[in-house]
Amino acid sequence: MANVFRTVGRVFDLSTKPGEGTGTYIIGDASDGLVGTFSVHLVNTGGLGASMVVKARTRIPQANDDNVAFQPIPYLKLFLNGAVADSTFDTAPITTTSIILIPATGLEIALDVTYSAGTGRIYWSPLKGAAA
Repeated sequence: MANVFRTVGRVFDLSTKPGEGTGTYIIGDASDGLVGTFSVHLVNTGGLGASMVVKARTRIPQANDDNVAFQPIPYLKLFLNGAVADSTFDTAPITTTSIILIPATGLEIALDVTYSAGTGRIYWSPLKGAAA
């Protein structure tokens, strides 16, 4: 599936509807000096069967033109896969309700989702200030 760009500071669903299943969802890039972190909150709204991996690539526009691949990066886990986390960096796939912070300075951030069933919702927002 092609990369799907999402609107800044919004919500999107995971479901069986077209455009809401498996895909690489680009949530944006950090505008150096303003945005250093993205917050992401995945909510399992009904039997969600999905796996989400945080990925990034350079934010330079030419990278998109050249179709540079996104690579997995660590995120700061606050609430991970249904349990309070220890606020350390992790790379484990996210499979159910979670709250994470993604350090993003100089990067374009994507959520690589493999969807199989149920419904979920992803809330995300860029945060001003230094990276997490």
